[in-house]
Formats: sequence, structure tokens, C-alpha cells
Amino acid sequence: MDIGTLTEFFGLMTLINLALLLLITALSIIAKDIIYAAVNWAHPMPREAFNTTNFLIMSLFKTLWGVFNLVPFVALLIIGSN
Repeated sequence: MDIGTLTEFFGLMTLINLALLLLITALSIIAKDIIYAAVNWAHPMPREAFNTTNFLIMSLFKTLWGVFNLVPFVALLIIGSN
């Protein structure tokens, strides 16, 4: 695998995961009551616990996206420009 292939791979992976992150964020803002009802049906919990859990999961996903997608992609771009 050469540097160009890796850069393309990480670029597409970063873009796809960013789109997924934005979709999840939009759904959690727009359809929060529907999502809460579905989650509460399977795992009953107070609304405050759901909000906290949802925030923590989205924060973890965003952090992992940055560490495993964005940072390697930027590093490959920097390496490839030399």
C-alpha cells in the first residue's frame, strides 16, 4: 500500500464517519422524543439519565473519530506533501 492509497482510504473513512456523526447529532436534536421512547421501551431510565448517556456516547464517538480518523488523515496529508 502506498501513501496515496492510504490517504484516500483515511479521507473517505473520515468523511463517512463525519457524515454519520452529523446524522446522529441531527437525529438526537430533531427526533429526541422518538429516540427516547424507543430506548426507554427497551431500557427504562429517567430522561436526565438518557440525556447524559446520549451526550457521553456522542462525545466519545466524536473523540474517537478525531483520534482514529481525522488525525491519521491529516498526518498522511502532511507526509504526502513532502
